[in-house]
Amino acid sequence: PQGDNANDGAPEQAGELKVGFTDPDHWHNAEQNRIERAIKNAGLAYKRIELSRVTLYCSDSRAGKLAPILKKLEAALIKRFPALIANASSPKSAHIVIVDGESEWNNWVDALLDSYETDGMKFSFGPDADAKTQLKEGSGFLLPACACAKVGTRSDENVARFSTYSLGHLMMARAGGDKQPVGLKTGFGDLAEEMAMGTPSVMIYSYEKRDLKQDGGWKDVVKNLFKEKKIDN
Repeated sequence: PQGDNANDGAPEQAGELKVGFTDPDHWHNAEQNRIERAIKNAGLAYKRIELSRVTLYCSDSRAGKLAPILKKLEAALIKRFPALIANASSPKSAHIVIVDGESEWNNWVDALLDSYETDGMKFSFGPDADAKTQLKEGSGFLLPACACAKVGTRSDENVARFSTYSLGHLMMARAGGDKQPVGLKTGFGDLAEEMAMGTPSVMIYSYEKRDLKQDGGWKDVVKNLFKEKKIDN
């Protein structure tokens, strides 16, 4: 989303990646209000589950399966990573919405875009792309603070994989702000999914120009970035 309030992290000095909780409370409150307003206006009678690092919105039946997985993953991430990363997100800054059917998905996209535009924020997918059409035709999307998936015919495992990947992605998005390499967010999402599910389902690459070798995993990429002083915690 683009607009005066569409800040994905505080300003940073050139050449430095600051890690930590960078956005002010009023930004998180406004973001939470936009998302919950959209859920209400879309007519989604979904359960709201506030975990320690993310808020999950979904049907009762799905909540019983997803909440324990995400809660266990949160605990593992908090134990494994420094507080500056583990504490970067909160239920007000990281949201996962699992939408059951096609008609519900269309209502959700309409309501979400309207909610953002009410606050002066617009989505942009390029000069000739219509955001509403693209989002409705897709099966999910990730915003700086919200991950959304249309379930459709997805298996329970597929939904769990989307949710666990999204938790990692959203946590790192909050930790690093908008100046971090995109690969850190996607890589951390893959790592979170692997921690919860045993293996990652896919490595997501950005379209930005990055000099990454084909060999080695995300851990090697991060080590090299620190070694070359391209990021600094």
